[in-house]
Amino acid sequence: MRKRRQSDWIKQRNATYRAYRSIARPGYSPSPYFVNSTLGLYPIALPEELSIFSDTNRYALYKLLRQISEIPKDARILLDFRNLSTFKISAIIIFFAHLEILIESRVKTRIRWHLPSDPAIHEKLDQLGLWELLGGHYTPKDNTIKICSISHQQKENDDKRPLKEAILYAERAISSYEPGSPAEETDALLFEAVSESFSNVWQHAYASDIAKKHSTLPVTSKSQKWWIALQHVDDQLFMAVYDVGVGIPASTRRKPWYKSLSSEMLAIIKGMNSDSKDIQTALEYGHSRYRTQGRGNGLPAVKRFVEINPNGQLHIMSGKSLYRFRSKGKVDNWVSLHNQFPGTLIQWNFALTDVNGDSDET
Repeated sequence: MRKRRQSDWIKQRNATYRAYRSIARPGYSPSPYFVNSTLGLYPIALPEELSIFSDTNRYALYKLLRQISEIPKDARILLDFRNLSTFKISAIIIFFAHLEILIESRVKTRIRWHLPSDPAIHEKLDQLGLWELLGGHYTPKDNTIKICSISHQQKENDDKRPLKEAILYAERAISSYEPGSPAEETDALLFEAVSESFSNVWQHAYASDIAKKHSTLPVTSKSQKWWIALQHVDDQLFMAVYDVGVGIPASTRRKPWYKSLSSEMLAIIKGMNSDSKDIQTALEYGHSRYRTQGRGNGLPAVKRFVEINPNGQLHIMSGKSLYRFRSKGKVDNWVSLHNQFPGTLIQWNFALTDVNGDSDET
């Protein structure tokens, strides 16, 4: 080790002086999300549960994303999965997307990780391709599919291979429970539900004339991407589609028909924040609009597919709103969010059998 010179002591003294002056300035408040480094590593511990379905869990996910975004550029990160005991696919796809943006935008950043203590959690994350994203190995297994991302360039080239892989995965899941279903009918239903969910996010995601920044993103991503995740668990098929674009509320307000909505229609939607009203408008007005034209599109088509299933669920999170719908009992639920996540998450699941049991995302 080199012996310290006088100039080194001067640099340290000046740096300490500047730090004290920065802390002492009026109105200074350190970020609650900043993580101190240990031996050159910035350790970030994942919570025990990754989910978006409670205030506590949503804040834990938001805090995790903020901690990642505030790590200095070109730093070394240590992700600690040891305490993670359960997760929801909707939360994992958001976490996965933010990690991929970080890795692609900060090429010198290095990520290390501690594996989960629970072998089952380790295996599920492996099947979703998380370890491969971080630089580890991926172990292919039957009846599994990795989270995939689709770039704007693929969209421009009309490259829909990841979407076709998702449809094939869904077809295999359904055929395992309903081998006697007519192939044409199954294919038609699957293609409509999967492609409409995907095209809806495609439609609402990246508007070139709307600039929107989010504190959970490591940087303003130049690459426009969409992420798709599917899981076949017991007799349920789960699908999530996510983007980090402007969101449904912002894009809905810019539709040509939005300003023409009558005040009577908007008055029907009460007790919601503005983002919830705009998502509801996209659901209800889009349904009547495209029904008149004799075709389905986007959110209305996805919701109709969930409605006809005996045990289907639909979740939409965009802006500061979370919408949840259950086909069993036709239950709608709206939640106003304290923290805003970028983009749009659409997650839906449906039963592969006619058994009317309870289900929840896993």
